Amino acid sequence: MTFKNKVNTYVNDIKAELHTQLVSAIKASKDVKAFEKPHFIYITSEEMTVDNNCMTPTFKVKRNFALVKFADYVKKMYDNDLNDKHILKMVYK
Repeated sequence: MTFKNKVNTYVNDIKAELHTQLVSAIKASKDVKAFEKPHFIYITSEEMTVDNNCMTPTFKVKRNFALVKFADYVKKMYDNDLNDKHILKMVYK
């Protein structure tokens, strides 16, 4: 198995575990309405910090900056493009 295959397997394992944990938490909360459940989640190792201009000094997300920075990923989510390894589709059974 190549290094790239090992990394992809590891990433897929993390995504599967994240999906399981999130779905369990959402199902456990009886107050979550259908429209409040996330359908897609973008996973990145990049931190959102004040230093990289993603957050204000009071630790609020700079929405306009985030919209520009993550526009391609948001478009992929709305287009249902699941070929990107950073996008996790949420399935509630």
